[in-house]
This record gives sequence, structure tokens and C-alpha cells, in this order.
Amino acid sequence: QKLKVADTEERGKIVDAICARGFEMMAHRFGNWAVQRCLEAASAPDERRKMVECMRGRVVELATNCYGCHVLQKALDCEEDIRLLIVTELLLGDPAQTLVNKHASHVWSKDSVNKYLKGKWASLACHETGSVVVQRAFENLEAEAKDGIVDELINSGPVVFAEVAQNQWGSYCVQHILKHGSEAHRAQTLQHLLDGLLDFATSEQGAKSVTQALKEGGEVTLDRIVGRMCEAANGYPCPTEGGQGPARAAVPLHPRAYCHAALM
Repeated sequence: QKLKVADTEERGKIVDAICARGFEMMAHRFGNWAVQRCLEAASAPDERRKMVECMRGRVVELATNCYGCHVLQKALDCEEDIRLLIVTELLLGDPAQTLVNKHASHVWSKDSVNKYLKGKWASLACHETGSVVVQRAFENLEAEAKDGIVDELINSGPVVFAEVAQNQWGSYCVQHILKHGSEAHRAQTLQHLLDGLLDFATSEQGAKSVTQALKEGGEVTLDRIVGRMCEAANGYPCPTEGGQGPARAAVPLHPRAYCHAALM
């Protein structure tokens, strides 16, 4: 309460007292409130940085603590260097585990965390650990944060989508969207697969996503994929009903593609 009326000198003494028992205060039922008040805009930047230094090396512990996670969320509204420290430790820790923690998931959902990782989710999906992180994010983050990640994977253009879908680890993220994503995201993902069906169906990893689409999409998806496989290629027209006209040039799919389609 003193923070509301304290002058610069008195507030400095309060900050020093809090920092003397930094982590203990942050993870305490009542102490965390005092730390949060000190991190608010009324405090000087140097005071905030001094308190955040108490978090160094223990961000993951705070994130998974029912009180510490609130302190981190408040700190993520502070200066860029403070946000960077927190996000870096979250990523260097065990992000796949903190994402499924009921307390830490709220820290991951903060806009500042997603802003720091913006533009990096597709690359993250293509790494072994990163793929797990992305999938856990799909499962545990709030809808708005999750939608932003999915959009990076499927709405960054066909080249980015193809890199993810044909990657050993990224393909798991695409399959996850097809199985658990929103109707809109599943439809967009399927359209990408249809547009590049030849490449995806003849790729070991891409074919897994095509198969997942068949499993999840039912007869409608099956009809669309089969129809795409039978489309004329290279500008050749389809034969007429009477059998006249040039021979139809079907999309030349690799035998693997037919094997996957046969699973249905």
C-alpha cells in the first residue's frame, strides 16, 4: 500500500527489501502482489530491471508456480529487455512441458511472448523439439494466440506451407491441424494439399498429411482428392463424353500416392 504514496527514496527502499527475498516473494501467496505493484508503470525502469534480475535462472520455476506466473505476466508488460529475458528462459527450458502446465500456459498466452516469436513458428515447427512445442501450443494456448500460430503455418504462402508439410517434424503440425484445428483452418490446409497434390502425395512426409486429410474429411474430402488426381495436366483438355478429343492427361501420381489413397 505504501507504494501508492511513496516518494522515490522510500520506493527504492521497498524495492530493495523485495529484492532481498526476490524469488521467495514472487512465489508467495501475498508477496507476489507486492512484486506486481512494483513492476507497474509507476516504478522506474531501473527498479523494474532490478527486480527482474531476481528471476534470472528461475523463470521456468516461476512460470509453473501458481503465484509466480502472475508476476511473469506483469513483467511481460515491461521493457523489451525484460520480455526478452523471460521468453529466452522459457525457450531454453522445457517449452513442451511449460506449455502443458496450467499456470505456465497463461504466460505463453501473453501477446508479448507471441510477438517475440512472430515469424518464427514455421521454422520452429520444422525442428524435433520445436514441433512438439508448436503442437502443445495448439492444444493449450488460448484461441487468439493459437490462431496466430496456425496462420503462420498455413497463411504464409504455398512455399512456407510446403516446407512445413514436407518436413519430418513439420508434417506432425500439419496433421495436428487437420485433426484438431478449426473448420476454417482444416479447410485452408486441405486446399493447400489439393493445390500441390502431386508434390505432397509423392513426398514421404507430405503423403502423411494427405492421408490424415482423407481420414478426417470423409467422403467429401475423398471425392475432392480423387477429383484432383484425375484432373487434366499440362493444359490438355479432358475427353468428351463421346470419347472424342485428345487423350486425357491425368496428374501423374507416384505409386505411394495410390497406396495412401487406398487406405480409405
